[in-house]
Amino acid sequence: MLNTWKKNLNRVNGFTMIELIMVIVILGILSAFALPRFANLTNDARRAAMEGIMASVKSTIGISHSMYLVRSSNDALNQNIDLEGITYTLVEGYPSAADICEMARIEVVANGGPFECTAPAGTPLSTTISYGSTNCSFDYNQAANSMTPPVVSPLTLGSDCS
Repeated sequence: MLNTWKKNLNRVNGFTMIELIMVIVILGILSAFALPRFANLTNDARRAAMEGIMASVKSTIGISHSMYLVRSSNDALNQNIDLEGITYTLVEGYPSAADICEMARIEVVANGGPFECTAPAGTPLSTTISYGSTNCSFDYNQAANSMTPPVVSPLTLGSDCS
């Protein structure tokens, strides 16, 4: 029995070349399927950022309109609200298209942020909010009257924001 044990000590155990090659092939196949999924994280991040900005705009609408409703409707100053020390003028009790990006604290490109807020040609009562120059955007349409709240369009998902 001692001789058998000594023989086993002299024999070196390890992986054969075929086993090592098979492991490398299997890892290569797994990475080929996983890599495209991880490469798409940029588009997912853009979409998540835009969904967060859209939620911020909707919250701003709710907060500003709530402040408007709390005050007396006969008050001439009712159209002005203060948010974090800045006075904004409301339109029909809601944020104007011109002020919505600033009121929602959206970091626009001009101030070093990734977002753009632009008024489409011919539509002064609307603002398009997009992630830079991508096709990932939504529109904020200002309230037409006190009975019609502003409309936030669904998120437009282009090829770089899907």
